[in-house]
Amino acid sequence: MLQSLTEDVEQPVHSVDMISGAERTLVLQTWNATEQTYPMHECMHHLFERQVERTPQEVALVYEKDVLSYAELNERANRLAHYLIELGIRPDSRVAICVERSLAMVVGSMAILKAGGAFVPLDPAYASERLRTILSDAAPSVLLADAAGLKSLGQADLSSMTVVDPNRPLSYPSTNAEVPGLTSRHLAYIIYTSGSTGKPKGVMLEHRGLANLCQTHTKFCGIQERTRLMQFASFSFDASVWDIMLPLSSGAALYLPPDCIRMDRDALWKYMGRHSITHASFTPSFLQDGKDLPPLNHPLTLILGGEALSPSLLHNLTRQGITVINDYGPTEVTVSAATWRCPQDFEDTIVPIGRPIIHARLYVLDSHRRPVPLGAVGELYVGGIAVARGYLNRPELTSEMFTLDPYSSDPEGRMYRTGDLVRYLPDGNLVYLGRKDNQVKIRGFRVELGEIEACLMDHPAISEAVIVVFGEASEKRLVAYVVSEPIERLAQQLRAHVAASLPRYMVPEAFVRMQAMPLTSNDKLDRNALPAPDASSYALEEYDTPDGQVTPELDPTQLAIHTIWKQLLPSSPTWIPLTVSFFDLGGHSILATRLIFEMRRVCDVDLPLSIVFRSPTIEGMAKEVTRARIDALKQLGADQDSLKKDSAAAAEQDKAFDYGADFEELQRTEIQKVYPHVARQDKVDYTTFFLTGATGFLGAFILSKLLVSDPTARVICLARASSEEKALDRVRSCGVAHLTWNEDWVTSGRLLALKGDLDLDRFGLAPEVWDKCCREVDIIIHNGAAVNGVLPYNKVRAANVLGTLQGIKMASTYHTKSFHFVSSTSVLETAHYRKLSEVLAQTSERGIPETDNLEGARQGLHSGYGQSKWVAEKLVMASNKNGLPATIIRPGYIVGHTRSGVTNTGDIIWRLIKGCVEIESAPQVNAPVDFSPVDY
Repeated sequence: MLQSLTEDVEQPVHSVDMISGAERTLVLQTWNATEQTYPMHECMHHLFERQVERTPQEVALVYEKDVLSYAELNERANRLAHYLIELGIRPDSRVAICVERSLAMVVGSMAILKAGGAFVPLDPAYASERLRTILSDAAPSVLLADAAGLKSLGQADLSSMTVVDPNRPLSYPSTNAEVPGLTSRHLAYIIYTSGSTGKPKGVMLEHRGLANLCQTHTKFCGIQERTRLMQFASFSFDASVWDIMLPLSSGAALYLPPDCIRMDRDALWKYMGRHSITHASFTPSFLQDGKDLPPLNHPLTLILGGEALSPSLLHNLTRQGITVINDYGPTEVTVSAATWRCPQDFEDTIVPIGRPIIHARLYVLDSHRRPVPLGAVGELYVGGIAVARGYLNRPELTSEMFTLDPYSSDPEGRMYRTGDLVRYLPDGNLVYLGRKDNQVKIRGFRVELGEIEACLMDHPAISEAVIVVFGEASEKRLVAYVVSEPIERLAQQLRAHVAASLPRYMVPEAFVRMQAMPLTSNDKLDRNALPAPDASSYALEEYDTPDGQVTPELDPTQLAIHTIWKQLLPSSPTWIPLTVSFFDLGGHSILATRLIFEMRRVCDVDLPLSIVFRSPTIEGMAKEVTRARIDALKQLGADQDSLKKDSAAAAEQDKAFDYGADFEELQRTEIQKVYPHVARQDKVDYTTFFLTGATGFLGAFILSKLLVSDPTARVICLARASSEEKALDRVRSCGVAHLTWNEDWVTSGRLLALKGDLDLDRFGLAPEVWDKCCREVDIIIHNGAAVNGVLPYNKVRAANVLGTLQGIKMASTYHTKSFHFVSSTSVLETAHYRKLSEVLAQTSERGIPETDNLEGARQGLHSGYGQSKWVAEKLVMASNKNGLPATIIRPGYIVGHTRSGVTNTGDIIWRLIKGCVEIESAPQVNAPVDFSPVDY
């Protein structure tokens, strides 16, 4: 700076250069060197069409029970595209699409691109007045709309456009359409965002930016063939373009969750688990703090964007092993401009938004559009090929927000002024600090406060209006301050007025009437002097209780819900009538998720989030709870009826729960009759093993021990899979994960994996395969089991009891084989053995003798798993008495390898320890636990 001052002492102070030449080069050139050699002139649908050629039969789109392959999706989109071309759609033509969440949402969007047009997405859930305003401004020549879309548009004038139902079957060609003159510089879509004048503005985005987004993020996020992405964002939100186009350009499968669960965080998380979703994008506030999200049993990458990412949410997600990518980008730069992958060991409290994506340039500039020094705060400008063409029908605003890029080597390069304040970290990553203007993010949605103010000013009684944001993160609330004459039921009137024109997330929760706005000494609005809203500011009133009762009589369900409302709502009357809407009292979508969580907990019934929107009153919610309870009882009754078709079946069912009686029956019918006394056969060379449970933690080490200890040994593994190849893949994956694998076992023929199932007769093996195993196997190690501490006995009986019988059957067929059964110490978890252990400990005995016949656990075992292992052990003991060489092994808590440190992190002990670390607390217990290293 001193050097700059001495070079020109006459220069204005604002023009003094604050950074050195080297620093200028670093922030303008080095950190913006993002060019890549892949094609920059692709149209989005060309990427999709190439993928169709590569994987025509792979799954492309899934909505509930409807599934389309890449070829089928392409054919549907092509037929609609040919029809749109016939209707006159050409490059840059605008085609609106207003459909509910369905296959048509994706088919229609792709068809518009293929026809050369630009799609204008309209979410039917938005206010009808807003949809009509957008439709009027966009002036499309064609509207794709289903019944739900037409209903939402209401009284819109559609006379100037052709209305097409995208679900209607068409007989047009299924081949890719050729559109003369179409290039990557033509429009791909137009997204409408909040506008400061009260009128939403349409952002015009081109194909080259969208294609660049797809090619950048598929690589950065690890999206490829056979990965699965879930479409979460509202169709009118620009993140939906990311959700839809990325998977379809990379060979992944796109899953559309139904609307009934889309905004229910817990239900959506379960949906992701059921469908093994590998990638999903969310706004951070939707996930709340993420602390109570249950772990998923598959790898997951979450792309979070739309608002600032809190450190607490980030840490809670990464501690579960979830890969988190923080993505930044206004609509005006084609969804994304910067991205950052969080390291799994990240513990910082400053969360970066990352570095520029491919073909993007990021500049941190001062008010004179000059780069600021490292670490200084500046406004973020974005350049590169993804910058929008501008705003539809808004040339002045376009000129203000989109300017020539003075730092680009491209003379036609342009940059967009984001209005976001950022600063550089020393490593080149950017940190988001907030907004420079009057624009905010509410639950992930970008909101121009001026648009709400303009809407309020349309009310005849309002002379001034100011919107202020209260709260942080997901608790942000909009409060309206208005100058008006006294109005009866002010909050109710103004809330209804705003709700008629704007989306729900833009409707203020409170309305404060002012005689005049407070001003500073400079005659500017003094926001700090605005009073906090009180109870009268909300769209509610102090309702009279029924019949003047001090405490109205409510049934228990209504009273429980009333109490929850009182706890959650930011301000509520003393008495809430049963027929008043939750949303009229300040409720919103984020608060609704907390409401449903509390209702599930207090009412002890499973409820979907959709009931809050379907029945938003206490009376309605109470009926929903009652209905859910009745349905649960009906389901329970149906389950019981199906099990009790006649008295014999009922008796069989009751007996299944008496595990002691079940053993006696199986011993009589299976062991004594089927496996009579067998002659022992001495065999010196034991070379072929049959191993179950090789895909588990202990099984991986048993397999390694067998093959490493004896170079001549051969092992046949049973694994649940759809083919032998996949069975081997499961065994291999387990060995690799636990550092025990050697591929030479497979290539040398010493290891064979068979697909099978412990639940099935002959382990599900084909008769000739079973026969071959019975002839060749010398030793059976039955380590496999259904390990579950929650399921009852009858649910694990097939795998754990009948599966053991199948092993005994194999051991007794042709020649006698030694049978080694891996059981569990859970067979001793009864009062009898606990008391016996205490007595033996006092007499210095080592513990319960191995010769114990387990009769002390014939009754009193409470877990189905322990009961099933008890029955299986007793059957092995009975077989041993009949001459079968057999041993029983009861491992305690098996912990990691003493040298490699590899352990079973999913074990209950380690889950307990992990939970203690996370909550920084430990239970007050003093109980010995026997740990055994897996290589002991």
